Amino acid sequence: MLCKSNPKVATGIKPILFSRYGKWCLNNSMDEIIADEDAYHKSFKLMAEACLYISHNCTQPLTLDDVAKKIGISKSYFSHLFKDYTQMTFVDYLTKERIRLAESMFMTENKKYIDIAFECGFNSVSSFNRSFKKVKGISPREFKNAMIKSL
Repeated sequence: MLCKSNPKVATGIKPILFSRYGKWCLNNSMDEIIADEDAYHKSFKLMAEACLYISHNCTQPLTLDDVAKKIGISKSYFSHLFKDYTQMTFVDYLTKERIRLAESMFMTENKKYIDIAFECGFNSVSSFNRSFKKVKGISPREFKNAMIKSL
């Protein structure tokens, strides 16, 4: 965080925010500002680690508690941070990762829907179909047919 004002930004859309930020900078010591930045970077690093862990393990039965323990923070704090950084819940993120993997498998492998569903970490084909349609807007079958037509 820098406490210097940028004239181009200050005359822009939200000068009140910059005014308040400037007052905050004047009222706080540099140590507090650095501590805030350190906390931000630590949180960012934790969330990057969590997202990478989810990506690499999305085919396994993962819970919010599992990932929170893996990165060494409480479940409630992890849930709060995760939502702040990804703008989605843990379950939504996990589902999107699983769907991303399924998309890749549809394009590169000639497997049955049921096999792809279970290999991507879904507990049932109906759960897979429902989640796929929610995330992509089309069913897995429609997606695969569209991929075939585009080749």
